[in-house]
Amino acid sequence: MLIRLKQTINGADIYTTLVSARLVVGGQTIPVVIPRIKGAYGVDSGTVEVVDADNLTVISSYPVTFFPAG
Repeated sequence: MLIRLKQTINGADIYTTLVSARLVVGGQTIPVVIPRIKGAYGVDSGTVEVVDADNLTVISSYPVTFFPAG
C-alpha cells in the first residue's frame, strides 16, 4: 500500500508520493496523518489516492482542495 497525490498539470496526471509503500496484511488498520500537503504551483485541487503498491490499483481516493498558505 502507498499513498500519493494525483494532480493534473497541463493535461498530464502527475503523482507525488505522500507515504511510501509498506506491507499491509489482512484487515490491518494503519493510522495515517498527513498534516500538510503541498500542491503544484497554480493547481488548486487534486486527489489523494490509497494504492495497492504491487499493481498500482487505486483502493480508495479522496478529493482535496488547496488554499494559499499564510
